[in-house]
Amino acid sequence: MFLKTLEMIGFKSFADKTKLDFADGITCLLGPNGCGKSNIVDSIKWVLGEQSTKALRASRMDDVIFNGTDNRKPMGFAEVSLTISNEEGHLAIDAPEVEIRRRVYRNGNAEYYINRSPALLKNIKELFLDTGVGKSAYSILEQGKIDQILSHKPEDRRYIFEEAAGISRFKTQMNEAQRKLERTMENLEQVDAIFTEAKRTYTLRKGQAERVVIFKELEKQKTLLEVDTQLSTLKSYLLLKDSYIANQTKFAGELKHLTELLEQFENEIGAEQERMQEKMSRRSDIQSSISRLEAVVEGLNDKLSLISDRFREMLRRKDEAENQEQTYSERLERERNELAGKKQILADFVQRKERIEAEITGYQGNIELSRNMIAKQEGEIERKEADTLEQETIQAGLNESLQKITDDIVMELDKQLSESGYSSQARKRTEKQLIEYITALVNSLGTQKKFLSDLGKTSGLSATAIMESQEKYLDSLEESLDELKSLFQEYSGTVPVFIDEFLAPQGIITQKHDLDKRMAASRRRVQDNRIAVVSLRESNQRLDEQVELFRVQLQDAQLDLADLEGKRNAARDMAAQIQRIIDETEMSLGDVRRTRRNVEAQIADTQEMIRKVEKDRQEAKDNIMTLREELEILRNEMDAQSSELSGKRNLQSTSLSRQQELRVEIETLNSRIMSLDEMIQKVYTDFYDNTGKSLKEYDKRLEEDIPDTSYLREQLNAIKQKIANMGTINHMAEDEFEQAKERYEFLNTQIEDLNKAKRDLEEVVTEIRSRSEELFMDSYTKISANFQSMFRRLFGGGRAELNLVDPENILESGIDILAQPPGKKLTNLTLLSGGERSMTAVAMLFATYMVKPSPFSILDEIDAALDDKNVGNFLSVLQEFGLKSQFIIITHNKHTVTGGQTLLGVTQQEAGISTTVSYRVGNQAGAPVIVSEQGKTISLDSPSEFFN
Repeated sequence: MFLKTLEMIGFKSFADKTKLDFADGITCLLGPNGCGKSNIVDSIKWVLGEQSTKALRASRMDDVIFNGTDNRKPMGFAEVSLTISNEEGHLAIDAPEVEIRRRVYRNGNAEYYINRSPALLKNIKELFLDTGVGKSAYSILEQGKIDQILSHKPEDRRYIFEEAAGISRFKTQMNEAQRKLERTMENLEQVDAIFTEAKRTYTLRKGQAERVVIFKELEKQKTLLEVDTQLSTLKSYLLLKDSYIANQTKFAGELKHLTELLEQFENEIGAEQERMQEKMSRRSDIQSSISRLEAVVEGLNDKLSLISDRFREMLRRKDEAENQEQTYSERLERERNELAGKKQILADFVQRKERIEAEITGYQGNIELSRNMIAKQEGEIERKEADTLEQETIQAGLNESLQKITDDIVMELDKQLSESGYSSQARKRTEKQLIEYITALVNSLGTQKKFLSDLGKTSGLSATAIMESQEKYLDSLEESLDELKSLFQEYSGTVPVFIDEFLAPQGIITQKHDLDKRMAASRRRVQDNRIAVVSLRESNQRLDEQVELFRVQLQDAQLDLADLEGKRNAARDMAAQIQRIIDETEMSLGDVRRTRRNVEAQIADTQEMIRKVEKDRQEAKDNIMTLREELEILRNEMDAQSSELSGKRNLQSTSLSRQQELRVEIETLNSRIMSLDEMIQKVYTDFYDNTGKSLKEYDKRLEEDIPDTSYLREQLNAIKQKIANMGTINHMAEDEFEQAKERYEFLNTQIEDLNKAKRDLEEVVTEIRSRSEELFMDSYTKISANFQSMFRRLFGGGRAELNLVDPENILESGIDILAQPPGKKLTNLTLLSGGERSMTAVAMLFATYMVKPSPFSILDEIDAALDDKNVGNFLSVLQEFGLKSQFIIITHNKHTVTGGQTLLGVTQQEAGISTTVSYRVGNQAGAPVIVSEQGKTISLDSPSEFFN
């Protein structure tokens, strides 16, 4: 995992879209003061989730948005994107690259993205837990962090050890478990308060139910006394009636049948009324039962909802445990494969080392061969230059000879011209005559040719005439040729004969030509020598370049060999680290599996509980359905019975009308009997109206001895007084008591479940705390040992110690640092110089990297207080760690710059607007230089040229 790119737009001074590409190893970030270098560090902290405006050097969050310049308008938002390589899968995302993006608007709205998908700040923080990367992790070390490491408060430096120990995630889990424990305690308090109220209601309803039992017993006694009272009255009426009947028997025959019929109607109607009353009572009981069952169903629904919520929470915990188990299993497989790969790499290092050593031998042989060729060609150049000097001497002698012979030619020519009487005018005149005569002769030949042609066409002349004409022409031609000969001899007499002497093999012109040839040959030789010297020197230059190339290749091969050794050591360290990760992952996997098994057992118990509650609820619903069906049947029966009763009453009314007609006739005889019958009937009716029961049920007791009515009334009044003294009676108390009892038992069960959950969470917190303490102490012990050795290495001696302030409270204890540079006493950090404080912080940082290296680190001017010697020590260690991690250093120190492979420059070519440029470090004439993207070479002694 390493930092690949950083993109900014509208963030502080980076108004334009700016992209920085980071390379492996060490990258130095340069720039003048105020150019915006630290804004790059702020942007990385910001995109990783920094919320503190003070840490971002701002007063409000919208201060990070570009605020404009004299020539630029303010921007409405700021955005930073950070791309991280995730090929090794250290981040819990299945992607080779992870892009983190954060955007903020002036209205305060903020957006977070992971791989272009919307996310929460919490997701970004969780993504980098225990990786050494983050806004507060040790991947970013600035002057403020140095002060935090060396702070007076030992607690301020705990974060380094916690991040190295990998317990940040455990602390988050423990905090989450503690929050759940607090919520469980709150729920327990709430349920306990409800339980207290339910218990009070349970006790109250229990007392009321007991009073209902007593009341019912008194009501029962009251009913019996009322029955006895009515029976006593009735018995008196009946005895009186019997005497009346005995006196009117002789008058009853006529009405016997009608009376019997009316009595039958009366009995049937009474029986129907009793049945109707029973059905009404049953209907009331059914409705009460339905209401009670509906209340039970509602209580079971609440119980089922609570259990279902707990069941879903357990399922979520089970899924979470299974996901963690899969993640740890995949990580374990991946780390084991990587370990096998590292072991294979270690096996390949020997062959690579032999190949590099062979290359080194070859480069050394090529350098020796090229140097021998250069020496040989230098000798050839010396010979050519000596020959050139010799030829130049020869040319000087030839020049003298040429000058002398040229003077001789001029003198001899003047002499011969004078002696021969040579005249150019006579020669020209004779030459003209010769040419004119030759021209006339040619014209004559043309005329003769034409004549012969015309002769062939006319053929009018004789052969003799033709022959004579030709003879004359030939004679004339012969004379003309003689004249031409004379003219040529005259012309030859005008040509000076001494020129032939000049041009003779031993003549003076020939001698001059020979000197010219020798001069030209010497000059060609000099030219050839000079061309050869130039060619040899170019060849030597090429050979020098080849020697330099071979030397660079030799150095590269030697560096490769050293790098190979470093990588082999790094691979060994990495293999050991991977083995540690495998061990930790196996432990975490075991923890997760135990958690999953516990949750699965709880899920099974909860499922059984849910099935039981659902069964009880379904039974209650089925009972409600059965009662409602019975109620509907009862209503139908009551409607039918009411119709039948109405018909019988109509018949009774008809019979009574008929009876009335008969009574008119026998009114005197029957009036008393009828009056007595009405009184007897009134007793039955009043009793039914008052009690809802038929007095006829107790007719058999009329045969028994019944106390006097006045005595019975005294007893009845006494019972009524007891009932009145009981006050208001809650007749629903028994049903309410059953409901209160169910709620009481249910809440009691909930309290037991919450107490069990509380105990489980307390066990989880204890387990996490124990595991965190173990990991912390392991990392603390290793960092402490590494800190001592790293301190001695950076300071060239001395010693340093780390001490826990509170060993009994490991997870909260601060950490003291004691340092003793060479030649000084063991002292507190506040007495160290600025450079010693920085070197101590660097020693702490690298000691931490030896335990758990950060994938990439940003160091902001931590070398500012270091002298050249300490910078050298710092660089030697930094370059070792640069083989394993990626470092980005903000610095002004030219010695630090030479330790980087890549340079990034920050400048403000436009006032208030930061831009970036890229450089690389090279060597020229054995000295380090900086090379720009355009190939321009810049000396380290002139850093101001970087940004011009």
